[in-house]
Amino acid sequence: MIEKLGVQIFTVREFLQTEDDIKRSFEKLSQIGYREIQTAGMYDFTTPEFFAQAAKDNGLTIVGTHVPMPKIEADIDAMIAMHKTYGTSNMGIGSMPGLFSEEVSLSYVKDFISRFNSCAEKIKEHGMKLTYHNHHFEFLKLDGKFIMDYLIDEFDKDAISFVLDTYWLQCGGVSILEYMNKCAGRVDILHLKDYKVRFKQEQIYTEVGNGNINFADVIDTAEKIGVKHYVVEQDFCPGDPFESLKMSYDNLKNSGLLK
Repeated sequence: MIEKLGVQIFTVREFLQTEDDIKRSFEKLSQIGYREIQTAGMYDFTTPEFFAQAAKDNGLTIVGTHVPMPKIEADIDAMIAMHKTYGTSNMGIGSMPGLFSEEVSLSYVKDFISRFNSCAEKIKEHGMKLTYHNHHFEFLKLDGKFIMDYLIDEFDKDAISFVLDTYWLQCGGVSILEYMNKCAGRVDILHLKDYKVRFKQEQIYTEVGNGNINFADVIDTAEKIGVKHYVVEQDFCPGDPFESLKMSYDNLKNSGLLK
């Protein structure tokens, strides 16, 4: 059973454009019942101190981030300082750079792994880990092997953890539970994101509990493999994202999966 539920604030990104937006949005998330947040991107219109205080004022703990890989490589000391201000030891990226925009080669993937391991080694000295969030692109095969399996096999196991995303595992055509077990002990944050199949249309994101994923099995497996933080994310919502997030929260609560 989930003790504390988090949210990836990419879900409410349109409501995080000013400092007042941040205050209002964090208050709404807290009122729904969320107690943890994961960031998405940089909030350059404000300071890390303001952002962290706004979360604290609303009873929200920052458990991880998604920041651009070039930011980490360009000034890793600044990123370390920002994460210390946030109070989180999980410094993450949302995807391998270039994975969305080009036909990646095995040499490209191997170079990325080397660079990511190098960054992880530097932040490990500060008690931090790098985190990697998957999409479905990681299930392209290169030389007969999924990109994701290269990452699992070659990332520094002590310095890098995975933010597994249930929707994207499903979309990638693999077993969610199999990949959770493959990453046992290496998943600090799990994205709870549902996958809805529609008649003669593409699949879509939907509220947790309204789609096709068996979250009872997911959460049971998550407890066995040592997941620390459960984070709801819905990339696109049919209406008000706060209403979708409340629906996800209520569905998990009513199903007995959330304390």
